[in-house]
Amino acid sequence: MAMTKRKKITLFSNLCIATILIGLGIAVFTVDLGAVFISVGAPVRNGSRTDSNISFMFVLEDDAKYVPEIVAMLRDTNTPATFFVGGNWASKNRDKVKLIAETPCLELGNHAFTNRNLASMKEKEQNAEIVNCHSIVKMITSSAITGSEVENGEDGDEIESRSGLEMNLFLPPNASFNKRTLRSAERNGYRTVIWSRNATDTKTLYNDAMRDVRAGDLILMRPNLSTYTFLSDALIKKSYEKLGLGIASVGDNLKPY
Repeated sequence: MAMTKRKKITLFSNLCIATILIGLGIAVFTVDLGAVFISVGAPVRNGSRTDSNISFMFVLEDDAKYVPEIVAMLRDTNTPATFFVGGNWASKNRDKVKLIAETPCLELGNHAFTNRNLASMKEKEQNAEIVNCHSIVKMITSSAITGSEVENGEDGDEIESRSGLEMNLFLPPNASFNKRTLRSAERNGYRTVIWSRNATDTKTLYNDAMRDVRAGDLILMRPNLSTYTFLSDALIKKSYEKLGLGIASVGDNLKPY
């Protein structure tokens, strides 16, 4: 009788162990191991709070009417800014992409190829969104010019090749992201950033961009008439200066941080 009871206990124990092992086996094959075990850096939401710079971020998805005017104004006032371009938008506005790329105080960033919420997409699709935007911008900003154009030489057959711009800042559309997004961005040499202040509402633009602003803020804007009017006001830059704040591109703002 004792032996039979011992056998029952042993059988029950073995069944429990088998159940646990089967459960672990299922977990191993169903859980996204990459999401569990591979750590990724969190998106950057601001520059150094102890430094003295704020940054203007422009999103280029569909509203492109005032891009040339805003670029010219930023160039003439030597005001840095970062333009995050959607790849689909870039493919239809190549002249504007080149204009931004050729303006010394401006910076280009990746805003995925389409304006879709990346968090709802598979990692392979998210990766393609980032890579395709990078590729189209690199292609647009690459060029070949003759040696005579560069050096005023006599041999017009000489060619100077430009391989195109390598962007390294990524802003997810609609701030939609997850670990797969961050992992895809890092894999492609990008640092993911999210704005700290949203100044895209034309009715509250001034307050959103100015009230309680502090060092390190990344201010999101749209390239429209309201933004152009706001930034072209000479008093705006002086207002930031009175607060002890300078204006830097996002890339420069993040360097010490």
